[in-house]
Amino acid sequence: MTEMERSWADLTYEALVEVMKRVDFEQLYVGLPLVCKAWRVASLDPGCWERVHMEPSFRIRSETDAWWQPAFEAKVDYMLKLAVDRSAGSLLELSTRHCSNSALSYLASRLVPFSNTQHE
Repeated sequence: MTEMERSWADLTYEALVEVMKRVDFEQLYVGLPLVCKAWRVASLDPGCWERVHMEPSFRIRSETDAWWQPAFEAKVDYMLKLAVDRSAGSLLELSTRHCSNSALSYLASRLVPFSNTQHE
């Protein structure tokens, strides 16, 4: 195999994580983990879940009338909780649409407190 014929399968774990940090939420959530075992493992790295923007996934859907239904709220809550859990405390940004108060409480209870203290 020549230099120009390298495969995505040859990427190191660290390189895969860096790539996955740059894909949209929907691909990270449902697409990339299904490619192969190495991609699934890399997609579970907390670094991939530092910035979670679920909002674009909702903008492209035509089901806007369903956004306020309990089933939609339950789906959003599930995805939010999954993102929070996968971030393992490293979540820095989150954008979503219409989650429940219970999901917000879940998020708040798992945030790592930010400390702005300086060490002497």
